[in-house]
Amino acid sequence: MRKIEQQIINAVRDNQDLKVANSQVVTYTNCSDVYLHGNLIARIGETWIELFDGGYQSNTTKSRLNALLQAFGVPGEYVFQKNFQWFVQYDGAPIPFFSGMRLAWIFLTLTNNKTMMTYKELLQQLQQLNEDQLNSDVAVYDDATDEYYQLNVEFVFATDECQVLDVDHPIIRFWSMFPVLSMT
Repeated sequence: MRKIEQQIINAVRDNQDLKVANSQVVTYTNCSDVYLHGNLIARIGETWIELFDGGYQSNTTKSRLNALLQAFGVPGEYVFQKNFQWFVQYDGAPIPFFSGMRLAWIFLTLTNNKTMMTYKELLQQLQQLNEDQLNSDVAVYDDATDEYYQLNVEFVFATDECQVLDVDHPIIRFWSMFPVLSMT
C-alpha cells in the first residue's frame, strides 16, 4: 500500500478532511468522500462503500479503490481488470464494475432480538408470505442509512476456498447496487 493511501485511510477513519498531492478526503456526518484529481472515486459510510471510477479507469484509481476496500470492505473484495474491463471481486465471484456501485455490509436484526438466524427460521418466515410477496424482488433495509436496497441474490454453497465456513454450507450471497427507497 502506498503512503498516500494510508494517509487517506487514516483521514477517513479519523473523520478528518485531508488534501495531499492529487488526493482529497472530505468528511461529512457518518460519511467520507475520496477524490483523485478532483474526481469522486469513493464514498464510505458506516456500513457501505460506493465505488466510482472518476471517469478514468486508471491504475492509480484502481490502487486507491483497492486500498479503501482493504481497509473498509469485506475481506477478499478488490477491483481488478480483465480484457480491459473492470470487475469487483465480491464474496468469491467477479461482479462487473460500474461507477456508483454500492457494496453494503448488512446485519440482520430479527423480531426476536436475535442477530443470527438459521435457514429453518428463515424458511418459516418466508412461508408466511402471500403469493404476491413471494414474487417480489428481494429487498433489505439498512438501519444505518435508513434506506431500502434491492439486491442481486444467488444461493450458493461454500467451497474449499472459503476458509471460514464448512464445505457445502449454504450461503445466500447478495450485493446491493442502488438504494431503492429512502424513508427520510
